[in-house]
Amino acid sequence: MNIQDFKAALFEKASLAGFTAFELYYPSSDSFRVKVFGGEIEEFTNSHGGGVAFRGMYGGKMGYSSTERVEESEIQYLLDAATANAAVIEDTDVEPLYAGDAKYPEVAVFNEKLAAISVADKCGLAKRVEKAALALDKRVIAADSTILGTFESEIVIANSKGLDVSHRTNGAFAAIMVRVQEEGGEPKVGLEQWVGSDLADFFPETLAKTAVEKGLARLGASKAHTAKVNIVFDNETASELFSAFAPNFFAENVQKGFSLLVGKRGEQIASDVITIRDDGYIAGKLGSKPFDSEGVATQNKAVIENGILKTFLYNLKSAEKDGVTSTGNGYKRGLTGAMVTGCGLFYIQPSDIGFDSILGAAGEGILITSLDGLHAGINAVSGDFSLLAGGFMIHGGKIGAPVEQMVVSGNFYEMLKNIVQVGSDLRFNAPPGDGTFGAPCVFAGELSISGE
Repeated sequence: MNIQDFKAALFEKASLAGFTAFELYYPSSDSFRVKVFGGEIEEFTNSHGGGVAFRGMYGGKMGYSSTERVEESEIQYLLDAATANAAVIEDTDVEPLYAGDAKYPEVAVFNEKLAAISVADKCGLAKRVEKAALALDKRVIAADSTILGTFESEIVIANSKGLDVSHRTNGAFAAIMVRVQEEGGEPKVGLEQWVGSDLADFFPETLAKTAVEKGLARLGASKAHTAKVNIVFDNETASELFSAFAPNFFAENVQKGFSLLVGKRGEQIASDVITIRDDGYIAGKLGSKPFDSEGVATQNKAVIENGILKTFLYNLKSAEKDGVTSTGNGYKRGLTGAMVTGCGLFYIQPSDIGFDSILGAAGEGILITSLDGLHAGINAVSGDFSLLAGGFMIHGGKIGAPVEQMVVSGNFYEMLKNIVQVGSDLRFNAPPGDGTFGAPCVFAGELSISGE
């Protein structure tokens, strides 16, 4: 049964059953993933997920139900389960239904050519990545993990208030991790990933070459000395670090006291070189979407502009508490997940300053190119972080010798205020469930390094 026919039948029966308001949420996803090792396919998965979540107002209370089967026989189950749930639910703080917006961003991120690529061709691309990496340099001793995958998803949201929106997207990703080693030395790892919406833009040999170069650059790394030094985060690590603290800008966390930004809207909380945006749509970027999981149109908005905190990110419930409108940042985690706040395309706005100029401004210090322990090494509320890191010395404004086994420490809120420059090399990471994060390289000023 297609989703449109299912929706029509469900809504008709919901009205007859006494529901005064109701909504259907339909997420559907298909994913493919292949892992190659030694020129052979080591793992292969092709999976499908989805279903229908229903919520309806019955007897003055909101009831919830869900099913993974989009079949007419499931409709009565959804209504009965929601009725029973409404009878016992005690939480009166419900998620409101949204009537929809007059206009939504035009987001076209479904690539028909990508959807038509055969499994054999995808497997062939993955094998090319591994083959290229192993042939690049005799110091490459293994390609431990080479993966390539594609995904498709569709979201349909409709309710009795007139909301009826849908969106399809697809994309691809690839990654390789290589081990390199010089004779008598310790092995080092090089990792690189690619994500995009068109495999015509994917070049296996380029991905392999970048991963190998990253690994070779780390050969002979030594430990850094304990000191307070100028720190530059490259675009990957800057994106990782800022994504870990993104929840500080979620209105629901501010309202609950889980963020130190309470009462700070309109104030200078960062260096004036910092502008952080949350966009619903950027041409060609995965993670773009016209609406959130509540059917609210996504927006292009400055969260911080020239250091000034402009807004928090809102879903419908948190917006109602603050007497404002939703910013289009309400997201469900899966079919049965609660509505939470999430990011769209959340990124530090780049400048026109090149990477070499950022290093030149730092003069002496350390370039951070890898971070570990983001889940255990940060306190999202206080802003404190202490993370295992690797990278390179900066001498005379140039990249120097590799360094590793050091811990970079600081406080996110203080670092925001002390950032000296941001670069022009904006890079987005692969989109996780709660947003897509991006950043250029960042000269963060002085931070503490613990090493030898």
